[in-house]
Amino acid sequence: MFEIKRVPAEHQQAFFRLIRGAYPDWKMRDQKHFEEIAQEDLQSMSGDPQRHNFGYYRDGALLGAMRFFDFEMNAFGSKVPTGGIGMVAVDLLHKKQKIAKEMLHFFLQYYRERSFPFAILYPFRPDFYRKMGFGFATQVNRYAVPPEQFPNRFPGSELSFATPADLEDVFGCYDRYCEQTHGMVYRTNYEKEQHRKYFQNQVVLYRKEGELKGYLTFHFEKQEGYTGFGKNNMVVSELVPLDREALWVFCSFFHSQKDQVHRVIIDTQDENLHHMFNDPRDGSDFLIPFLSHQTNLQGSGLMYRVLDVADWIERSKARVFGRQTLTLALQVRDSFLPENAFQGTLHFENGRLLRVDQSQATIQLSMDIATFSAWIMGVVPLKPLFTYGQVEVSDEVYLGVLDELFHVAEKPRCTTIC
Repeated sequence: MFEIKRVPAEHQQAFFRLIRGAYPDWKMRDQKHFEEIAQEDLQSMSGDPQRHNFGYYRDGALLGAMRFFDFEMNAFGSKVPTGGIGMVAVDLLHKKQKIAKEMLHFFLQYYRERSFPFAILYPFRPDFYRKMGFGFATQVNRYAVPPEQFPNRFPGSELSFATPADLEDVFGCYDRYCEQTHGMVYRTNYEKEQHRKYFQNQVVLYRKEGELKGYLTFHFEKQEGYTGFGKNNMVVSELVPLDREALWVFCSFFHSQKDQVHRVIIDTQDENLHHMFNDPRDGSDFLIPFLSHQTNLQGSGLMYRVLDVADWIERSKARVFGRQTLTLALQVRDSFLPENAFQGTLHFENGRLLRVDQSQATIQLSMDIATFSAWIMGVVPLKPLFTYGQVEVSDEVYLGVLDELFHVAEKPRCTTIC
């Protein structure tokens, strides 16, 4: 028999030893360094109500490890509790024994029982987590753009490097960005403490009339393959503008680096960024037939899962949808968490969800929980999902109507790392 429970302090080193074995890229210099990291993590965990270490035990032996995060996410303008998971690890000698599956099931039930409507994670294998009901989030695009390609609308704008005294303003600016951006996850107290502890001066602030309107963080990296001197890329790890002017000010800052920086590297979920540049090519000179120039790399990262479909639909009564009036019979299948399956009729009038019951409807729509999670967050519309065989609809003529009803102006964005 097995049990999953919180990892006590006396098992902290065993917890980290298991993780170190599962993730060999996580380098430890020596045993002393390992013990220091384990002890530092234990101290940071004490009194932190937003992070929880759990272990999978069999006959008293710790065979699996994972960390939970109590997040808050902006979902369509409302702050909703969201469970996160990271550091999922299984003892190397006990792989393929369904330990990870049991731990993920426990994770989902843990947050479902606490009325968290969403769960998020970054997958080590997307296919593994998709089978467990997680749907894909907005893809991340990596752009590598010469500085001179950025518009220079605000040359010479007054910028400053942040000092430790500015950090509270930075945190407040990030919160305001979260409030205006669907999908963003608010920083936890632990994340703020890490920023305070490992603060670097490469945080650039833009203030207007004393108010912080945005910030960016960056570092320099040697241009790959270049062995000479002075050819560096500027790698932007955070770009947080609160309005268009702040974005343009930062673009002018990038533009001004053209005498020193080879390329500015930005990872973003903005699919339209290439429209800013006259030449968005990334320098690879790779051509996709016929004569399509590579502008960026793209990857699938964060994944979403709705933990309680019925609860989320009830919460959606406060949301304004499109202006359509219709009745929709919705079926959501959930084989991994059967208690989360849903079947009911949604009554919309002028874009308002008025009630949910079991009556007849003119439109029937069916999908699995992974697809539902991506669709309901606004990552992807129904039409392509229908084309790809991910949803079934009683009459495809209604696909356009449903897409108008559930239209999301901007796909969700998230920069949090679990």
